[in-house]
Amino acid sequence: MKRSGLFFVIILLLIALLAVILRLMMPLPDENNESKSPNESIGEGEIIIGIEYVVQGLGEGLGDLGIPAAKPLPESFSWDKMQKGPDEDIDFTITDNYVREYQDSG
Repeated sequence: MKRSGLFFVIILLLIALLAVILRLMMPLPDENNESKSPNESIGEGEIIIGIEYVVQGLGEGLGDLGIPAAKPLPESFSWDKMQKGPDEDIDFTITDNYVREYQDSG
């Protein structure tokens, strides 16, 4: 494996570890205070903690952790991949697949 590939794998593992730590820090629901699911509306002043720079294929694993937000790696949606020329239609297949994967995973 090339050094850059190994570096990428290490970064992904660190992100996954951070996700696990954040999930363990989330409060459990009790009888008096029901915890909100990630899909419920967040009130004013509340913070949503998510993962930045995720790639396609990690949705299911991150969904199991209950993380309510995920930000895509910007290179995944570069215009040259989505629009082949100035007069060409924009192909939203890549972005649609990304959104669908993470929404379906919770």
